Amino acid sequence: MRNRILWRATRGHRFYLGRGGTALIMLLLTLASLPWALIFWGWPGMFVTIIWVVIDALRLPGMVQQANNKLIASLA
Repeated sequence: MRNRILWRATRGHRFYLGRGGTALIMLLLTLASLPWALIFWGWPGMFVTIIWVVIDALRLPGMVQQANNKLIASLA
């Protein structure tokens, strides 16, 4: 359970699937907004992060399938 939370909090799935640029942007947005959200100024950044996470959750199966297809093609 702890590993799953850490994996999602660090956007590890995007790094794992080779989408390091967007993973880094999402990670930096989260890390920059979190401290500010605690004092009520960072809620816009956290709102964007939450929306992005929901969209990511819906797109994740397709991203995994695409990564798997690239791997299969490179092995063939």
